[in-house]
Amino acid sequence: MHRVTDLLKRKYSMLRLYSDDLENINKLMSQLSKKTSWTTDKYNYNSFEEFNANNKERELKKLEIKSFEPFISIDLSQHSGELRVHSTEIVHDGIFHSLDKILSQRDIKFITLLEAKPIHLIYLGVFLVVISFIKISPLILLIPFIIFILFQGLVGYIRFTRSSMVKMHPFGDEKTFWTRNKDQVILLILGAIIGSALTVLINYLRLVS
Repeated sequence: MHRVTDLLKRKYSMLRLYSDDLENINKLMSQLSKKTSWTTDKYNYNSFEEFNANNKERELKKLEIKSFEPFISIDLSQHSGELRVHSTEIVHDGIFHSLDKILSQRDIKFITLLEAKPIHLIYLGVFLVVISFIKISPLILLIPFIIFILFQGLVGYIRFTRSSMVKMHPFGDEKTFWTRNKDQVILLILGAIIGSALTVLINYLRLVS
């Protein structure tokens, strides 16, 4: 039995990989393929051992990892990441899901959620319901729009200033909680502010309706 399609693919929003992640990726890929290549924006290495021994950069913003037979590609570019496995063999699904598990736990998922189109549609739906059933000042209706625009602006700022990255030290060696999670903390704080503002707005609408 074979799959009809020969491509398994998964995209990621913004990845933060560490040296121990690279070691785990190499172990998985080496189980199926004897040959791998590791390409940065400056050099191409013919094995993980060569990459590990000769790479002197402590942070990488571009890394492409490939193996052959089956063809597996992990492409980490400036603002995204992608995993591809080309094979019709069912047994190769396992390595795809194992690699996806490593990458998914390093993906900044909160940004992906905020960029999703359903979020915009839900917001528009709520707005239409409010203006249809509640008579309130147009100025007050501008408040959610302003908050929404500011929130999207912050997400855009993080997306274009905080790129995907490989840090050449183990995840456990990050110095502080803030260093590891500052982007998520900023977004969560802003989310809490927005939630509080919406709560105040809802309470006001109940009073005036």
